[in-house]
Amino acid sequence: MEIITLGIIDDHMLFMKSLVTLLRQYCDVRVKLTAENGQEFLNKLEDVELPDVILMDISMPVMDGPKTTKILVEKYPDCKVIALSGYSGKSYISKMILSGVCGFLSKNINPEDLINAIIKANDGGLPFNEEALEVLRSIYIEDEDNKDTKSKYTNHELKIIDLICHEKTNNEIAESLGISKNTVEVHKRKLIQKMGVKNSVGIAVYAVRYGLVEFE
Repeated sequence: MEIITLGIIDDHMLFMKSLVTLLRQYCDVRVKLTAENGQEFLNKLEDVELPDVILMDISMPVMDGPKTTKILVEKYPDCKVIALSGYSGKSYISKMILSGVCGFLSKNINPEDLINAIIKANDGGLPFNEEALEVLRSIYIEDEDNKDTKSKYTNHELKIIDLICHEKTNNEIAESLGISKNTVEVHKRKLIQKMGVKNSVGIAVYAVRYGLVEFE
């Protein structure tokens, strides 16, 4: 299995150093870049290749999580950012989702679950915890135009959208639909262009907002 490179942005040095030490125990991942705030991370990126997955704190001095994520997603559309924070209020979660994170997790997450979330994000999945999923699902807007919006998408596209919104990875979507992983990635790129969004979480936000997906 290919090693997943990581970036960590957090202004709490003790937490960040502890996290780096913890992650060194796992052969699936390697910490490539760390920074105490978003601006420092962006500066370091001028000389280092973008890590596969970035773990992002929310509240930081100089440049916070939402602003940093927005800049990263705009500059690197395939960038995968997971919010890893001690904050869990709806406003914090909403800001991070709308800025473009592909996942939202609590800092007290079990280490094994964190590794699985990193692997999931790297494969195109959306590792949101239950609280963040509830916030994502609440974005839906009651609007008569929703029916017209849904008619713009084929049944095949709607199936892919549904699987994305139910946190399936590219490999899982491919297996479910009997297509290749590369074909899934092509469909995702087309959906991103069609919806005018930046990434997979943009697809999910758009789909929920315009009623393209239903949750039980």
